Amino acid sequence: MKYLVFAANVFVGLIFTVAGLNGFFAFFELPPMPPLAKNFIDALVESGFMYTIKGFEVVLGLMILFGFQRPMAYVMLFPIAVGIALFDLLILREMGAGLVLTLLIAFLIWRKKELYLPMIKLA
Repeated sequence: MKYLVFAANVFVGLIFTVAGLNGFFAFFELPPMPPLAKNFIDALVESGFMYTIKGFEVVLGLMILFGFQRPMAYVMLFPIAVGIALFDLLILREMGAGLVLTLLIAFLIWRKKELYLPMIKLA
């Protein structure tokens, strides 16, 4: 289990760090997208929202890689991963990396669920 957790942390941290940096420096070219997907991405870029998301991805991915406040990083990355999964499923009509990332982060949160229970406890 220890090696699976280590691999999941490295995978999630690297994917978000590299994908976030790619949003600023464009190392990798994006594949051709259907018009709806292109319009959605263009709207995020033009509004500046995409750069905010990419900035969070870089910072939180590095936090996971370096082991700094991982539980907080998981909580903050989870909605981003769900958004990516929904983009893949609803706009691209395929199962992509977003679903894998969402499941991996859910696994990492579940593994330390006692840390998260106070957030959902009723007053």
